[in-house]
Amino acid sequence: MMAVKLYQNSGSDVADVYFGRNGSWFGGSNPSIELSPAFSAVVAPLATDFLVAATFKTTGDKILANFGGSAFTYSVPSGFAAGWGDNLN
Repeated sequence: MMAVKLYQNSGSDVADVYFGRNGSWFGGSNPSIELSPAFSAVVAPLATDFLVAATFKTTGDKILANFGGSAFTYSVPSGFAAGWGDNLN
């Protein structure tokens, strides 16, 4: 899971970025209440340009990503929209 909250800070576009897995946010973070983002005040557009990368160590390892093309398994945090780009104005 990933949540990106865009906002203005001193006239610049910035973002807070949150990560989680299986319905739980990492590090006690909570994007619904803006608690403990993994990255805070990242300068946009860097905050909205992501590259997914992984290292596979075993045959059969895989990543499954859902960018909003189908229903999500877990609920979207309040104040956020489902799917990539729906929050970006």
